[in-house]
Amino acid sequence: MLLESRAVLKVEQLATLVQAHPGELAKVVWQHSNLVPLQHELLQAGQLHDGVCTEFHCQISRSEMHLPDRHNHSSDVKHWFLPESSASLQKKQRCRLDGQETKGSKFITSIASDFSDPVYKEIAITNGCINRMSKEELRAKLSEFKLETRGVKDVLKKRLKNYYKKQKLMLKEGSCADSYYDYICIIDFEATCEEGNPPEFIHEIIEFPVVLLNTHTLEIEDTFQQYVRPEINTQLSDFCINLTGITQDQVDKADTFPQVLKKVIDWMKLKELGTKYKYSILTDGSWDMSKFLNIQCRLSRLKYPPFAKKWINIRKSYGNFYKVPRSQTKLTIMLEKLGMDYDGRPHSGLDDSKNIARIAVRMLQDGCELRVNEKMHAGQLMSVSSSLPIEGTPAPQMPHSRK
Repeated sequence: MLLESRAVLKVEQLATLVQAHPGELAKVVWQHSNLVPLQHELLQAGQLHDGVCTEFHCQISRSEMHLPDRHNHSSDVKHWFLPESSASLQKKQRCRLDGQETKGSKFITSIASDFSDPVYKEIAITNGCINRMSKEELRAKLSEFKLETRGVKDVLKKRLKNYYKKQKLMLKEGSCADSYYDYICIIDFEATCEEGNPPEFIHEIIEFPVVLLNTHTLEIEDTFQQYVRPEINTQLSDFCINLTGITQDQVDKADTFPQVLKKVIDWMKLKELGTKYKYSILTDGSWDMSKFLNIQCRLSRLKYPPFAKKWINIRKSYGNFYKVPRSQTKLTIMLEKLGMDYDGRPHSGLDDSKNIARIAVRMLQDGCELRVNEKMHAGQLMSVSSSLPIEGTPAPQMPHSRK
């Protein structure tokens, strides 16, 4: 698909091109300087989105693109993968398109973003270069920058791309750290259960853990853990004891859910969450908040606590960030793909929460922006669009009793 060099594309024509040939957009040859206005119009019209066509299909030598030499990895980020200049890049580019060579001012460009600053073009070019690196080259470059080298190839590519993007934007803007939340509270309940998970069985929370992750230091700053005494199915099944490691004696001596919830809220208040510090809750899936906490509040005749009405579902964040299917977002699989082993006892609420925190840390290090993506509304689970402004979670308060 080669457009005539003198053609001036209109919005409708480019929109049609987007729909008909999404994989060929990087092969559009532009002669005119109308790219940025068209990008803006297409984005506003909903016909173009970020992430479309980020890779250039150009035949450019390693020396011209400053690709890493296999035996000599430069540690100067400013010169790694960078063209010498925008003018030099345009001059040097001699790209082949469907067997024909483009010359002069005609050069292949990307329409992946509406940003006109040359830095985004450089980032897009770098992404294409990274896509062509072998796993050994990726690990060598990550090691040079003192980054984590464990993980499957797709994870390594994403990590390197985001590191380079951050470095470029920091050089341009001075800072690129994701400090949207000061803290993330990871919660992973354990509840009563029976083998086979019969549909009529009522689940009650029996372990309430919270792991406090500082997003600035990427360290677990503190943890909270309390067992909870069930009031309907007071005797734990053998299956539940074997699965969770929680004993009958531990729950018999524990407080009821309203008492434990008050302790959690008091602990969060001591941390000044929602008052001095902006925070969000993070879970491994939707069930902790939409099912277990929702059911437990009804059983305990409490209204659903406002501070738990929205949260980050890390499975969704992981899948969207690393571009993997939902089937690849189970806790153990996420750890494995990131090159980590489970640390602790599986199905211990506290240990699960700590391992989820490790995944969150790795994702933040890889450049992921963790944001609220689910919420409870009128007792129903709802997704939160990433385009909507979401403030921090409100300061925790003990919910009122149900009448």
